[in-house]
Amino acid sequence: MRRVGKYIGADQPVPVGARRYLDVALDDDGTFQNGLTYGSKENKMVGPLVERTPAHLTDEARQNASLDCTTNESSSPPPSLIIHSTITAFSSGQE
Repeated sequence: MRRVGKYIGADQPVPVGARRYLDVALDDDGTFQNGLTYGSKENKMVGPLVERTPAHLTDEARQNASLDCTTNESSSPPPSLIIHSTITAFSSGQE
């Protein structure tokens, strides 16, 4: 990806990526709101930072499965649910 990435908008120097991370983490100018997720626009790997909503935050089935795992030690989601959720999120390009 390194050789063609810059031609398809999928490459940036490490210092640029690090600066983006620090811009959000430190938020020196009050641009970013605490508790939100920021990244490039959907289907982009570089570019201006925008507010993003990861799929796992809006998928009620995933939230319920996570809650069940953390509140009931004897219960865990079936592996098929975990695998299905992961494949679905990956194939649809969601985070």
